[in-house]
Amino acid sequence: MTDNTPHSFSGLPTSGGQAAEQRALEPENPTFSGQVTAGDTASSAALSSRIEFESVAEDLDDIEIEIVDLSSRYELQGSLGQGGMGEVQRAIDRHLRRLVAIKRVLGTMAGSRQALGRFLTEARSIAAISHFNIVQVYDYGRDRTGPFLILEYVDGPSLHDKLRTGPLGLDQALEIACQLCDGLALAHERGIIHRDIKPANILLTGRGEPKLTDFGLARQEQAGSDHTVAGAVLGTLDYMPPEQRRDATQVDGRSDLWSLAATLYQMVTCESPRVMELDRLPASLRPILAKALKTKPNERYQTALELRTALRECQRQTAHPLGPVAIGRIQPGQCRSCRAVNEVSRKFCAGCGSVLIEPCLQCHQPTGVWETFCGACGGNQSTLAVQRDAELNQAKQDVATLRRAYRYEDALAIAERVAALDHPRLEQHRAWAQHLAADLQRELGEQRSQVTRLLDEARAELTKYDYAAVQKLLESIPEEQRIVEVRDLLATVVAAKSEAAQLVKVVKEAVKNKQWEGLHEKTRRLLELRPDRADVRKLHCQLEEREAHRQNELAPPQTKAPSQRRWLPNSWPRIAGLAVAAVIMFAGLTKFGLVSPLVSESGPGNSQAGSGSSSWAGSHAGEIKRLRLGEIDIPLAWCPPGKFVMGSPIDEAGRDADEDQVTVELTRGFWLGQTEVTQELYQSVMRTNPSGIRGTGSQRPVEQVSFDDAIEFCSRLTTILQEQQALLPEWRVTLPTEAQWEYACRAGTTTTYHFGPTAAELSLYAWTRENSRDETHDVGLKRPNKWGLYDMHGNVSERCADWFGKPLQGGRDPIGPPKESSRVDRGGSWAEPSSRCRSAYRNGNDGTYRTIKLGFRFALIFSD
Repeated sequence: MTDNTPHSFSGLPTSGGQAAEQRALEPENPTFSGQVTAGDTASSAALSSRIEFESVAEDLDDIEIEIVDLSSRYELQGSLGQGGMGEVQRAIDRHLRRLVAIKRVLGTMAGSRQALGRFLTEARSIAAISHFNIVQVYDYGRDRTGPFLILEYVDGPSLHDKLRTGPLGLDQALEIACQLCDGLALAHERGIIHRDIKPANILLTGRGEPKLTDFGLARQEQAGSDHTVAGAVLGTLDYMPPEQRRDATQVDGRSDLWSLAATLYQMVTCESPRVMELDRLPASLRPILAKALKTKPNERYQTALELRTALRECQRQTAHPLGPVAIGRIQPGQCRSCRAVNEVSRKFCAGCGSVLIEPCLQCHQPTGVWETFCGACGGNQSTLAVQRDAELNQAKQDVATLRRAYRYEDALAIAERVAALDHPRLEQHRAWAQHLAADLQRELGEQRSQVTRLLDEARAELTKYDYAAVQKLLESIPEEQRIVEVRDLLATVVAAKSEAAQLVKVVKEAVKNKQWEGLHEKTRRLLELRPDRADVRKLHCQLEEREAHRQNELAPPQTKAPSQRRWLPNSWPRIAGLAVAAVIMFAGLTKFGLVSPLVSESGPGNSQAGSGSSSWAGSHAGEIKRLRLGEIDIPLAWCPPGKFVMGSPIDEAGRDADEDQVTVELTRGFWLGQTEVTQELYQSVMRTNPSGIRGTGSQRPVEQVSFDDAIEFCSRLTTILQEQQALLPEWRVTLPTEAQWEYACRAGTTTTYHFGPTAAELSLYAWTRENSRDETHDVGLKRPNKWGLYDMHGNVSERCADWFGKPLQGGRDPIGPPKESSRVDRGGSWAEPSSRCRSAYRNGNDGTYRTIKLGFRFALIFSD
């Protein structure tokens, strides 16, 4: 026994159903939040009263929780539990269509800085841990009534309520404790100490799996930011280790293990751990709890994994040593199931039809079920059966551990191996694995759907340039579930948020000190990151006008045309518009549309010039304009006139013989689709979708299109846009030539790929054989090139207007050979290796050829 100091146990009943955190607001024993004691000799009375949070009237804005309208997103369905400080409500998340639990502080406590700080502690502590056995925090915030946490909904009772019906069986209690050890191991690894483990803070799912909750008293060991006063007592007395009763700042992971051991004692005995009598425990469990409950932390188990190992061994000793695979001594020909004696030559029992001949567990040769030793290899079947049973039981534990860590694919791989077993003595394991594999497949699908929904919501928020909201959404995805798109977008958003915040500070300081030199470039960059900032746009336009005046004054007198001098001061609105349009351009920030050039809403049809080229003539490489087709937005990137070297040098890795370099001059600029033509756009124009790989939302590229299909699409889109007066007759939609395609792909670069000389970063820019999982993906998910064009190196290969000729055609505005047997396609695809995703890689195929690897993007060109 560790501590016999008597202290009270009292339960606090709650009303309603059960979900995450429903008892945590008012547990069965007092939770101390500020009581300072004189040390170990503190009396029960001194520790038995709740220390109320200090209510303050100060502004809480310095604690970073935004004020939101909670009802706009969540549909409340009633209370799950209520205590003296607040309540937990069940709700439905309208966006993600899932049940959640909303924990909140009510009444005077809602204005408490300490209560709000505790909510933040809980949210940030759990956000650092992603484990099945720890209740997840989806979101946090503050509305007009006070702070709230959005938590994972758990569909079973708390362990505290479960124990009201009596003690648990030893195996069930040990399993719960082992799973909690798994969760605590990860928490301790991340430097999080719970400090309040007890039955009320352990919730059970419908399948009886435990989830640890209420991290409001958690301490961040590594952060060094624990605000607990030295000497303060935090926690619940009956489950509090000796060192925590003296000083809550001195606890570590071993303190949590003491509390878990006290909880395990209650699970087995159904008695409060206020006074623990170890002789009431099964003999196999006594030495384990005796060590876990030592007064001195150094004498206890040192890690959660050590305690779990000891508990697993106790489980093994408790189970029957042979279990269901034991066969005993039977006669030759005797059936193991019905005990009938058969002719030894029979393969199946005459009495019940059970198997009489089975494979040896070592060499797999046929062996009678009554044989102790295999006639082929001499293997002892009883011993081998026990060994295999132990191995498969360990596999079950491994699957459970992986499942709780959300590693469904690894767990599924083990379950499928066990499900493939074909031996009568191992049938129980095979049946278990087959059933579990179906559950894991379902959970894996739910996991992927959840990640996809959160990623889609994050992209929607990104269009508003609300980087904080995007970051919160992406960080709510457990780290183990963050696919490459999530990780890339999160890193990009964090960087953009930090850069924008720093630029705001720099710009404010410069304006305050009237330091205008170089400020124009900073406001331009800030507008790329935050085009929603009207104040920055206004400042930028003023700086543009100032710069224009300065250049005019510096120019030689003969260059100052009278019309120019009159136009500048009297045409401010036009200057502002041109200035903004000129500076909002692609900087190649990231994928997902983070770059945000000014979008022209007028369209080419409103051009001021008679030729129709003025509005859409383009000025900067990568400038973006948009066409609209109903509700479909079609972004285009400007590719200016210029010269480049087409093809690849002879020393380029993966180079093909038909890539000899030629110099090309494109005398006219053109607009090129930022992305490949999507299934949604193709369906809208052609009223059909031939694609073989389809996804939700139809934002994947269209494929399985012939050359004639692509040309017909361009013709129809041209007609539709001209009929809608969105396009003047001088402009038409077409396929790019091969030269135009490579020019746009390179975007001014000369390296193997538009981002560099090697394929090391190819996965950041393209879907290829290495990362596509054998399918296309929504367009625009990867990073763009310097001119804002997405997926030029992968997703689907893209048809061009030319015939496929050898060698490459150079000179001015080349259009390829007059006629050949094949048409050109460019760019890599989801099924191609990196060597076929290079800027210079080219391929030829019959114009009638259709494949799920081949799509197209269109160009918008001006024709005389």
